[in-house]
Amino acid sequence: MAGINRPNTPPKKPTVQAPQTQQRKKGLPLKPVKESVDPSGRKGRNK
Repeated sequence: MAGINRPNTPPKKPTVQAPQTQQRKKGLPLKPVKESVDPSGRKGRNK
């Protein structure tokens, strides 16, 4: 039981978390919003 639960849990968790983390990071509204606001605000203030 422990052997089956252990191998079944790690492959299932990383497989589901890996794609979700990559998709979430790529489509994260925080990263794009921060990057867009930083350069936009800096460029606008500098201009």
